[in-house]
Amino acid sequence: MNGNKNDKQLSQKEQLILLCWNGMLKEMIPEILQTEAGKKPLTLWEINESGNMLDPRYGDINQEMNNEWSINPYVYLTFAIAN
Repeated sequence: MNGNKNDKQLSQKEQLILLCWNGMLKEMIPEILQTEAGKKPLTLWEINESGNMLDPRYGDINQEMNNEWSINPYVYLTFAIAN
């Protein structure tokens, strides 16, 4: 974090969201955002909050998510129950 006084007033969840938007997720967990040589790095488009979970949406372009392929457990269970 940048040490801003306002950061201390944020909840832990809000601090984690701020870290994600500031690109720190790539530093904290680099293996989930590895980019192949010659390919454009992924961009964080949005962060969905679900219960006690954050669901960051990364991609090379901003497009509608295909929930059928989501690893978000709330989305997955919705599709599993529907089938």
